[in-house]
Amino acid sequence: MKKLLQLALAALPIGVITVSGLARSAGHAPAGEATIRGRFVGAWRLVRLEEPRPDGKIHRADCTGLLVFTGDGHMSVQVMYRKP
Repeated sequence: MKKLLQLALAALPIGVITVSGLARSAGHAPAGEATIRGRFVGAWRLVRLEEPRPDGKIHRADCTGLLVFTGDGHMSVQVMYRKP
């Protein structure tokens, strides 16, 4: 019985963290967090895409793209190379 109680007490913080994370992702965030989230809602144009080369140098890819965040927490990304 003592081991079962210890296991339940050890699992309790994990359950609380999980439920807290699910509540926030479902849109029940505190007021300050909701205003920060609102600043990202909308469509964003890709300005630059950098790709690491095998030699360690960074290559700037010739791409265009769009990133969309919705108010209910969904996200969509489209990235296309300009020259195939």
